[in-house]
Amino acid sequence: MREVKALAKLEHQFIVRYFQAWQECPPVGWQEEQDKLWKNKTRDEYLSSEADGLSESSIKSSQSYINNKYNLEINNVNFKKENEEGDSFIIFKNSGNSESINLENICESNFSQNELYKKNTGLNNSRRSLNKISKVYLYIQMQLCQKHSLREWLCDNLDREPNMVLLMFDQIVQAVEYVHLQGLIHRDLKPSNIFFSPDGQIKVGDFGLVTEIIEDTDLSTEQNVKCVYDESHTANVGTELYMSPEQINGKPYTYKVDIYSLGIILFELLTPFSTQMERSCALSNLRNSKFPQDFQFKYKCEYDLLLMMLSTKPEKRPTTYGIRSRPPFNKFHISESPISKDWLFELPTKNSICNSSILRKPSAETT
Repeated sequence: MREVKALAKLEHQFIVRYFQAWQECPPVGWQEEQDKLWKNKTRDEYLSSEADGLSESSIKSSQSYINNKYNLEINNVNFKKENEEGDSFIIFKNSGNSESINLENICESNFSQNELYKKNTGLNNSRRSLNKISKVYLYIQMQLCQKHSLREWLCDNLDREPNMVLLMFDQIVQAVEYVHLQGLIHRDLKPSNIFFSPDGQIKVGDFGLVTEIIEDTDLSTEQNVKCVYDESHTANVGTELYMSPEQINGKPYTYKVDIYSLGIILFELLTPFSTQMERSCALSNLRNSKFPQDFQFKYKCEYDLLLMMLSTKPEKRPTTYGIRSRPPFNKFHISESPISKDWLFELPTKNSICNSSILRKPSAETT
């Protein structure tokens, strides 16, 4: 279970904390029956609280809404149509040999089909029994966060204080830096996967598409690179508006795909949108290196940084170290030790991290 394994070793102040996980295999039909009871109870509570003062037609309309709403939630239906764009539209293509988590795993039966046949009175009954196989449900207990994610925050806060926005993004970068140093790639960074703790601190979450960084010293040819990366990295996995060009094109990729996604997020933090259509058009233009007319003059330092972060060539994108060492984010890290120039565009190996004092927390300065 990729997500659970990744979460178990991640402990950072800007990452949603993992507590525990377990699996349950309830009897056949039990979960479905509980879902129906929950749906009916929720519907009745809603109608009883809203019925006073409503006409009969209004009550029927509300009942129809509730039925549709909870049927969609219980059946886990995708709310977006295929032709709609948004940061919650996930793409799963060409999965190959990736270690995808299948929550529809079935429990292994302790008896053979022949035994099933013997236990039933007829062929039809035996076929029905074969079709009634229990599902395994995976439960993951995580840190409590606020209901709304960064996506809702962006919609609700059109008048943003620039320094606060930069500080929020710096916290996101620190979280991603920690993930990369653990040898992992998030692969699905977007506002709806960034949460807030009850006290308002940034919390990066949803590691369902996380994968390992592949370290190989023999990557001298393009053929070797493709061979190595195709073995463990799933092609076309992520959210399209935030996916890097190499992901969309099904090419080999590294942790630099997260840097590209961070670039899109930074642009969204700096640029309020009054409508979703405006947002969709602006992000599509951004992917083609087309910025709003006044953006370059209003955000000179951010513009220069975004040009690197959104480069179509991964080697041109800075690491998280490179992002934090440049204006305007270097002002948040004045007291930290200087970072090696070699780390600005290439992530250090695990050996160099262990032997370096750069990652150690700086001692508190006396005033």
